[in-house]
Amino acid sequence: MNILIRGDIKMSLSEATKKIFDSLGQLVAFVLIVLFAVTTANANWTFITDTNILGYISLGLYYGPMTLVSIVGLEFASTKGFLVKLVTYVALAAIIIAQFFPSTFSSIISNFGL
Repeated sequence: MNILIRGDIKMSLSEATKKIFDSLGQLVAFVLIVLFAVTTANANWTFITDTNILGYISLGLYYGPMTLVSIVGLEFASTKGFLVKLVTYVALAAIIIAQFFPSTFSSIISNFGL
């Protein structure tokens, strides 16, 4: 299935999806670099004292790398076959369940005797 992008330029849906994930990954990587730079500078010169702002920066530093890895994984899987997509989606779902719902993840793992 081809989609129309700017006039007569056509690309497949998987190529368009890959470009979207690529752009999102670049944006998230840039934001993470800025957050790490601000955190490092603030550790040396303490110019951010508001605990709410520091809390938001901390959340960004905690969830940002996982977000970036997820976007890159989805970008990789967007042009691959069904089996690679399935493995990527299952692995991503397991990571998200483990990160956001640790008790649910431990009960799922205990069902397998691990």
